[in-house]
Amino acid sequence: MAEKTKKSSLFAQANSYAMLHGLYFGLMGMVSVAMFRIGIVYNWVSMLGYILVLASPFVAVKLTRRFRDEVNPPGYGFSYARAYVHSLLMGFYAGIIVAVFVAVYMTWFDQGSVFDAYQSVLARPDVVETMKASGMEQQFKAATSGKTMTQIVEEMRQVPPANYAASIIYMNLFVAPVMSLIVAAFCRKSPNPEAL
Repeated sequence: MAEKTKKSSLFAQANSYAMLHGLYFGLMGMVSVAMFRIGIVYNWVSMLGYILVLASPFVAVKLTRRFRDEVNPPGYGFSYARAYVHSLLMGFYAGIIVAVFVAVYMTWFDQGSVFDAYQSVLARPDVVETMKASGMEQQFKAATSGKTMTQIVEEMRQVPPANYAASIIYMNLFVAPVMSLIVAAFCRKSPNPEAL
């Protein structure tokens, strides 16, 4: 019985830290979504958003190590499983925060402006010329049964915001467990008997 209580308290501790760190991670995700939105018009902002996304595993390692250092007495080990659970829950909480942000933004604030921005970029003469010269327009038509990029953007406009939010959660269900495997490998710690 004592072992079961210990395991549940370890989980509760990992969960509470994961909620807090998931909030930080979720705020980072919200910023990257905002950068993606602005980056439709200003390419350099989009690049910053991609850098932020690529930095997310390193931030996850930093936050999991912070959890490890705050809850572990010096010299004690920190198991792979505990690091994995913290990182996994943190990723799930962050995904929920980003999904809610996308749903709220697209429902009440965007009013279709993200799709208008796509349409205006696709209508620019330099973009039209580049797509024709590179053969991208023909490749896109071949991949979409003859539809143009403009038609696809119009179809995307018809998708409810909840579907975009749900796709973020679905993607997170696949990405978070894999990323947590890697994060946990960098955050586990063997006990050091000399420090005890």
